[in-house]
Amino acid sequence: MQPRINIVFIALTLFDRGLAAPNPGHPTEAKLESRSNFEETFDQASACYCVGAHQGQYCGYCDQVRGSDTVDNWVYECNGGGGCSAYGFRYSCDAWEGPCG
Repeated sequence: MQPRINIVFIALTLFDRGLAAPNPGHPTEAKLESRSNFEETFDQASACYCVGAHQGQYCGYCDQVRGSDTVDNWVYECNGGGGCSAYGFRYSCDAWEGPCG
């Protein structure tokens, strides 16, 4: 058990001194920044509504999805009452392959 305690002690010491802290240029930091941009975009793109749509998923470029900040390559869920929810990026929407309902 002695060696295990030493390893834990060394790891805690490194973290305490900041030696094991992430590098600002490390890809992990870039992912965090990217997520922040995603959340901002999501808030803007989720302000949508649907016109003439039945329940289903629609890409942002579909005529049924409306809103000033909708994104063409995102998928949205429309309901029959005009409600809309943004789900985010979808590869088929990016390739203009639907869905449109």
